[in-house]
Amino acid sequence: YLWKNIGDKFYFYEVHTGKIVGFVHKYAHHDVWIAVIYKGEYAFTVDTEVHLGQYIDFGFAQHAVEYYWDVQNRTLLEG
Repeated sequence: YLWKNIGDKFYFYEVHTGKIVGFVHKYAHHDVWIAVIYKGEYAFTVDTEVHLGQYIDFGFAQHAVEYYWDVQNRTLLEG
């Protein structure tokens, strides 16, 4: 995974596919940062968007997105 800044958002994406799996952005005209991840097969739908929280600065919001996917990648799913 890598980060890429486009416009007013910082997107977290899968390197091999380019799929966006989360993003961080400033909340309107405030100094609060919002962390969001996308769960599911397709990104940018209301059903797959999960807000991780509001953070005091970019670093905390960025870490929240990275931590979410780190945990998900280490979780074993049973079928």
